[in-house]
Amino acid sequence: AVALRRLRGRALPPRLRTPRRRRGRGTRELRARLARAPSPDPARDRGRVSGSAFDLAAARAAAEGGEASLEAWVDAYLRGPGDNVAFADGLAREPRRWRGPVLLPLTRMERVCGPEPGLRYPMPEAPWRQTVGTLARGFERLDAFPPVILQYDEGAMLLSDGNHRHACFSLLGLEACWAIVWYAHPEQYAHHAARGFG
Repeated sequence: AVALRRLRGRALPPRLRTPRRRRGRGTRELRARLARAPSPDPARDRGRVSGSAFDLAAARAAAEGGEASLEAWVDAYLRGPGDNVAFADGLAREPRRWRGPVLLPLTRMERVCGPEPGLRYPMPEAPWRQTVGTLARGFERLDAFPPVILQYDEGAMLLSDGNHRHACFSLLGLEACWAIVWYAHPEQYAHHAARGFG
């Protein structure tokens, strides 16, 4: 709430602070993992959607119907207000495992899109800041936003959809957000389960 009051009516800080990426993970290794995943086209992920059909409550309701129901909800979101059809098509190519929504620390997630050097999907700083700033100024409740979508890959949590939301939440001082996790193969799900889904 304090961060929100400071933002309203004022210019955004020159740098949008986001959690630092975890050390010890080489760029080459990260790019190799991402190359095996469906392209999420996160430059189209604006995260501007909120509403009863695609908020946290709706995602939870879909999850109560099982993984197939949750997958259908994600597909409808990506093909509708999420405006990320390329990612939806990639997910539909093979069966996936799903989990969530779960509340996870922002520092557990790795952005793949933004103005920083070395990201898979680079984006110019000006439009990035504008989108993140718009989200921050309009923020009222975390549960009004669609959960971000993460790919779990051998311990990494890669942001397939929700890079702008992640930056917005970090800017506002939040420590965690809701996420839906997808697994490219059953082995990845088993790997995460063996770690207690931590």
